[in-house]
Amino acid sequence: MTELISNRIKFIALLIVSGALVLSIPFTARAMTVDELGNPKGYVNDYNSTLSGSDITRLTAICEDLVRTNSTELAIVVIDTLEGRSVESYAQELFEKWGIGVEGVDNGVLILMAVNDRKWRVHTGYGVEGALTDSLAARIMENEAVPAFRDGDYGEGLINAATEISRVLEGESYSTIRPVALIGIFLPFLVIVIAGFLVFLGVRIKCPRCGSRVQMTQDNEILESSYSHSGIRKKDYECTVCHHRFSRMLVIPMRVKASSGGSSSWSSGSSSGGWSSGGSSFGGFSGGSSGGGGASGGW
Repeated sequence: MTELISNRIKFIALLIVSGALVLSIPFTARAMTVDELGNPKGYVNDYNSTLSGSDITRLTAICEDLVRTNSTELAIVVIDTLEGRSVESYAQELFEKWGIGVEGVDNGVLILMAVNDRKWRVHTGYGVEGALTDSLAARIMENEAVPAFRDGDYGEGLINAATEISRVLEGESYSTIRPVALIGIFLPFLVIVIAGFLVFLGVRIKCPRCGSRVQMTQDNEILESSYSHSGIRKKDYECTVCHHRFSRMLVIPMRVKASSGGSSSWSSGSSSGGWSSGGSSFGGFSGGSSGGGGASGGW
């Protein structure tokens, strides 16, 4: 009996050790071949469950607006890993299999992201290479997407990049300097000018009784300005001749919140994830082929 119990204990211990060894083996994501991806289910296809529902909705709206504007088809694909395969060859095969872009026009763009490999690729058709050059695609991804990717915010990075790419494809120029950035650059100079002007007004203020020069005796901020209301500043003066004292009230402008650039512009158009009639047919893209252009990188 004692030997039977001992054997059972050894067997249970062996099971526990075996289970621990299995759990200690790191999980390795398996690469899906292009054929395994199957047919696209929309403009945005996430095979890694990386994007949130709101991310997919916003990205889909960007793609649908673009195809309605000029029939350019933008596809966004997220996968686990390339498992040693180059991101360029994977994107090329996927682009051609799905036929991204209008047939004969080849105005398609693919943004491919391999999360576990930390690699991205923007693949372009012949018809868009003039507007979206390889160097420009690289600049947009490095400026708009890569910083967010490094923070683990993949959805925001793709939204930033897709927004700027769609603007370029619609004929707008791309610049890393945003209006908000310009405001930030010139705001200190503007404050100095305004402050100097207020000082000048203070010097020019005359005594309401005798018209002589006055001097400011006190300057108090009675109510601080905020994002919801203006502020009030009270200035006290005294005449240098008749010593008459009086006060002036000044309004402090309400603060203004600056919106972040790169991701604030997208249309609220249809977000069903289906296909629009402006260049693609339901259930797939329109048969374009790739020119092999584009840009690749990592983070």
